[in-house]
Amino acid sequence: MMKCKVEKFEVEKKSFQVKFEGSNGGTWVSVTERSRGFVVSVGFGKGELDWLTEHLKKAVELEDSREFIRKIRGKNKIHLMEICFNNRGRFMKITEIATRRKPLLFVIPEGVKGNGWEVLRRVILSVQDYSDQVGEDSKKTFGDTQMRKSIYRGGRSYAEVVAEDGLKSGVPLSARKWARAVICECKEKVQDWTHEGKAIARMMGVKGMVSINPISAFKGCFFVSSARRAKWF
Repeated sequence: MMKCKVEKFEVEKKSFQVKFEGSNGGTWVSVTERSRGFVVSVGFGKGELDWLTEHLKKAVELEDSREFIRKIRGKNKIHLMEICFNNRGRFMKITEIATRRKPLLFVIPEGVKGNGWEVLRRVILSVQDYSDQVGEDSKKTFGDTQMRKSIYRGGRSYAEVVAEDGLKSGVPLSARKWARAVICECKEKVQDWTHEGKAIARMMGVKGMVSINPISAFKGCFFVSSARRAKWF
């Protein structure tokens, strides 16, 4: 399940939400404006977020009398940042322009001395840090799985053992009988196969643990539901 992080804040009675969406569909983070029954959400890819935070910082440092327009073009959409004026002061419009649908935009007031824009920038950075951590955790989990998998890849299915080794101790082995068995081999001596049994169960997407029959201090054998599943290992 994809982990989620949501940050919320307010600027001049307007509510905003910044949410980590993951990488599905190219959207990494969404910014949502909620005000007077109006809700709009604009999505940003990972590269677009760097552009957004950079120009939010520049906007805060900009002189009060100056306007500001910046644009970034993505794979299938354009993001436009504009600083505008009205009788209440400055505000920022961020517009998402894509083909075959109406543009989406949210408006965030400047706040006191650019505080509104600075809060948005800091919240986005916070969510970005979280998304980076999720990415590192995913890589670590994948790496652990691959490492576990590599431990058992020394394990051939018994069908392969029969095909390659033929007779063992002068007694014919039935390939059909042993086609569902997998031999796993560890680099270190194993006293208790419980941990390995749980790791294999996680790899197979089942609860509990797989029962491993020790063959030696370094090798064990377990059975799966089909010869095809055995070859997966």
